[in-house]
Amino acid sequence: MILDYAIEGHIIWCRSNLGVFNEKGKKVTRKSLRIMITLLSFIKTLPVMIVIKILPRNKRIAAMAIFPFILITKGSLLSDRIRRHELIHFRQQLEMLILPFYLWYILEWLIRTIATGKDSYRSISFEKEAYANEHIIGYRKWFGWIKYL
Repeated sequence: MILDYAIEGHIIWCRSNLGVFNEKGKKVTRKSLRIMITLLSFIKTLPVMIVIKILPRNKRIAAMAIFPFILITKGSLLSDRIRRHELIHFRQQLEMLILPFYLWYILEWLIRTIATGKDSYRSISFEKEAYANEHIIGYRKWFGWIKYL
């Protein structure tokens, strides 16, 4: 299993049976990895994204943010655009204290799907904000999704 630890542009590849490597392919000790993740997450950014290649290959889903994890499809890479999109979802989850985010997301999806009679994934306010601003590096307005309701 491969885990990618992504911390605002720093990706550390961890291969459980081969050791731990940084983005340049240099071997890193587990102790330095823990220190690096701790320091970068507290000093540089919040949240820490732990990327797991676990989702089955799917044409419709590239990645999914379930705090504190980013689940991506097997065989795919975490592009900058997808990383920024999912980081917007992380911050949405944090500002809503995580659990209410999921409840609101599902409820809004259900209401919009029933009202239109078709899958309404792209019309959810959280998704509208993320898609509209995924090209902006460092974007995040507190409760910015409200204007997309």
